[in-house]
Amino acid sequence: MLDVIEVERLADRFHLAVRGAGHIVATATVGPESLPQSTYLTAWNIAGLVLDCASTGEDLEVHALAAVMRWIRSAGGPFLWADVPQGAIDPFRSLGFTTTDAADCRPGHVRMTCRADGIADLSAPESPADAELRHIRPLPRLSRAVMHQGVVHLSGLLPNRADVSVREQTREVLEKMDAVMALAGTDRSRLISATVYLASLSGVAEMNAAWEAWLAPHCAPARSCVQAIPGSADYAVEITAIAAA
Repeated sequence: MLDVIEVERLADRFHLAVRGAGHIVATATVGPESLPQSTYLTAWNIAGLVLDCASTGEDLEVHALAAVMRWIRSAGGPFLWADVPQGAIDPFRSLGFTTTDAADCRPGHVRMTCRADGIADLSAPESPADAELRHIRPLPRLSRAVMHQGVVHLSGLLPNRADVSVREQTREVLEKMDAVMALAGTDRSRLISATVYLASLSGVAEMNAAWEAWLAPHCAPARSCVQAIPGSADYAVEITAIAAA
């Protein structure tokens, strides 16, 4: 497991070193900075993550990023954001980041956000690919998905932001579903069923607009939509699903 060392503390930034197997495998620059054009005033920004080119290891970028995210959470950061280079989106997405529109984002970058309460503990071993039960991105209280006999069961997923429309919250949840299904080796075209939980049925039209734009053509699953308080009352929508592996 990687650990993080605080190398330097400036007025508004921390310079971090990510250490593994006795040597530095990555460095990062982070600091409290409100998310632009948002109510998230206590957010933390990951301004840079640089890997040591001499270091090797499976999914090093993912593990280094997760270590930095854990450090930010321990420092009291409840919400994270970063302007991510186009070629580095997948590692961020696999850890729960979702994209968001940002007119002020640097060219060639995408703004991404993440809640700090859902960071995967990558030190927890995932089940082997040929195991009867395969647990994907296990957390202390749940796994993001569990595979059994060729079927992928996704846990309920929440959006990252509560200060946006029901349509945008739904889009974030669907983006997370794409990431979890990719980790399980499947995709939206193999959905079997889904259940949508809406805090208010007044949001059905917005949710459906995002849902229908996302579905693979001619592959709509069986679906239920009910009014219920999502896993966190701050959010408007939660979705759980089942897919064929």
